Amino acid sequence: MIDAPEPKTRSLVDEYCLQLGILLERRTTQLALIASKEQAQRAAALAEEAMRQAQEADRAKTQFLANMTHELRTPLNAIIGFPKSSRPQRGRPTRRSTRAISAMPACTCSAS
Repeated sequence: MIDAPEPKTRSLVDEYCLQLGILLERRTTQLALIASKEQAQRAAALAEEAMRQAQEADRAKTQFLANMTHELRTPLNAIIGFPKSSRPQRGRPTRRSTRAISAMPACTCSAS
């Protein structure tokens, strides 16, 4: 068998087809990268909006809890404080009881 010698050089058409294939691959890659970038930008915008909404909700929750704490604490303090003020004090007299005692008239009865 006689082997035909392989051509050492490519034909002009083969070289053109090779270059065209490389360009098409680059363009496909470029389009894919552009699409990925746009998708990432949309995702970032959605994440920023979600973060803004979460911060707004957190502020609303904090304000609500502050208001409710005040609204609950005020009547509860009155309820809790009422039994404490009606109990007799043990030990040291308070300023209120001292004033009440000093306002009493002195006993004028004689011990006979």
